[in-house]
Order: sequence, then C-alpha cells, then structure tokens
Amino acid sequence: MISFTLASTASTLASTASTLASTASTLASTASTLASTASTLASTASTLASTEPIFNLISVSSVCICC
Repeated sequence: MISFTLASTASTLASTASTLASTASTLASTASTLASTASTLASTASTLASTEPIFNLISVSSVCICC
C-alpha cells in the first residue's frame, strides 16, 4: 500500500515537473516574441525618424509650388 502511494506521488510530481517545463517553454517563447516585436517597433521608429525630414521637405515644396 505504501509503495502504491509513493508511486502515485512520484507520478504526480513527474506530471507537475512536465507541466512546469511546458510553462517555462511557453514563457520563453513569449519573451522571444516580445523581444522580436520590440526590435521591430524600434526599427520602425528609426525608419520613421529618418523619413520624417523627407516628408517635411515634400510639405515645404508643396507650399512653395502653391505659392
């Protein structure tokens, strides 16, 4: 009877360890996705910052042409 209880406890612990490992893997994947998203946003912000003067130049040109 004691061996059955120990086997059951060992099985439960193994299942819990497996669940925790799966959760850790999911969290690592989520962290990776968030890091990738942050990198993409930073790149987009950089691109927008570098193209902003071009838009300003086009706006000024448009105003001058209208004048």
